[in-house]
Amino acid sequence: MMIELKMLSPPRQKNATYLMADYAELMCLVHPDGELSVCDVVARVYQSAEFEPLREIEMSEGSLIDDEEHADIFKDSQMRAGTDWFEHLRYRQNDFQAHYPFCVGNDRIIRRCDLSERQMLYLFLLLCANLRLIRKTCRSPLTTGFERISAKALESYLPGFTVHLFGKSGAWRGDYPNKLADAIDWLADNLRERNISDRKEIGEKNTGDGGLDVVAWRHPCPDDNAPGSLICFAQCACSPDDWKDKQIESHYLNWRHRIDFIHFPVNFMFIPLCFRDAAGGWFRRDKIRDSIVMDRLRICHLLRELPSLEIDFYEAMEIFDDTSDIF
Repeated sequence: MMIELKMLSPPRQKNATYLMADYAELMCLVHPDGELSVCDVVARVYQSAEFEPLREIEMSEGSLIDDEEHADIFKDSQMRAGTDWFEHLRYRQNDFQAHYPFCVGNDRIIRRCDLSERQMLYLFLLLCANLRLIRKTCRSPLTTGFERISAKALESYLPGFTVHLFGKSGAWRGDYPNKLADAIDWLADNLRERNISDRKEIGEKNTGDGGLDVVAWRHPCPDDNAPGSLICFAQCACSPDDWKDKQIESHYLNWRHRIDFIHFPVNFMFIPLCFRDAAGGWFRRDKIRDSIVMDRLRICHLLRELPSLEIDFYEAMEIFDDTSDIF
């Protein structure tokens, strides 16, 4: 199976340093030399048509800067942006440690050779976070693999819990019935809670997951059938934009009309993004809404012992045969 990167185009939000850092890593990953300077990255980003500067900048007093002066101002702003992206890359190198597959200096990023499985996991998550660059016919192994990785990470975070894939990637393993209505029956029974969903409202042909990808629970007593256990619901999303709205899909508010919980589940959101600023905080804390976000850093930390993920990283990382259409 071949994962093919489309023509590498930069993200539109160049002020989102975590996305631009991803782009620099992808450029380095596919570059024949495996090495790029900050000037290389900046030149590549700003040659894109969507980043073309205005030919003239109007000053407050109404005068115009000539082309040469404008070019100098724009070049300075470009380099400041590139410096910010590399500051974020150095943060990643420091915090991801053994998982990080690049070496970053003050003005250069270099792809490491002979990558470890931890570093392959990082690159796998990097690709999952940039599905827009992956041909649609090749995305399924990444999205399915990311759900499995999320389940394993949650299992590591919650020792002693029963953890299952509830989404479509779990159905093929025979864990769940094909119909969502039957799956909710199974789930309520295992959670020892009451199913109050309306099968007619759900639909007999509905084979979706209802917005729930991973579920975990731990009962206080093995033989106690009374309701009231610690339950965790999780949604997985790869898109840099969609995950912010998807947080509600696995939330108690979206499930309380299906299952009569005696206590609401804890809500998790798994994303392959490194949703951080250069200091290690959340890039935009206000985008996190009543969920525990598990991003690339937390996932890598939880999987530092690398349990069996049932994913052939080396097969998935065969990105393409020829880079001539990119460089």
